[in-house]
Amino acid sequence: MDARLEVIGEDALARYASVPMTIEVRSVVDVDALEAGGGAVVLREQPVAAPYVKDYDAHGDPTTWPQQFDLSGWRLVLALEGNEVLGAAASFGSDGEGRAATLWDIRVRPEAQRAGLGRALLRDALDWARTEGHRELRAETQHVNVPACRFYHSIGATLASVDRFAYAAQADIEHEVRLDWVFAVEV
Repeated sequence: MDARLEVIGEDALARYASVPMTIEVRSVVDVDALEAGGGAVVLREQPVAAPYVKDYDAHGDPTTWPQQFDLSGWRLVLALEGNEVLGAAASFGSDGEGRAATLWDIRVRPEAQRAGLGRALLRDALDWARTEGHRELRAETQHVNVPACRFYHSIGATLASVDRFAYAAQADIEHEVRLDWVFAVEV
């Protein structure tokens, strides 16, 4: 795929949001089989009894971010082929000491997946984090997002923590387990 990356401002969030962020949950990562904190990670999957579709934008698509967050320090990137938006990523500096940045969101259209766009978007976020002086890039996902877990693991992330109760106050996702991944940023 011959896509180019383009940095955008918040005025282009509708284009960003045109890339759906849904996954079909057929299995989950077995959190009991995980070792967090730098140990060797083996991603074991357990099938779910009834597959379903999770829509990450159901809690607010990217066009709502300006009402929730100050986006002035965010890096918003589109992966484009011609004028078609195939993927997008959002990152920001996350701690006051400059050590860590956060990959808030990364998405690729289903028909464009497995063509290297996710890796290109992630590499862009890592390069940006490096130029901003960060030593880490952090990403959060859930045990129901097996493709993200596989992707982060395959590109060299370390599983930093597992939180079974991170979403306890959110009735529709209270059963999900948060997995925090860390990418080392080479300086």
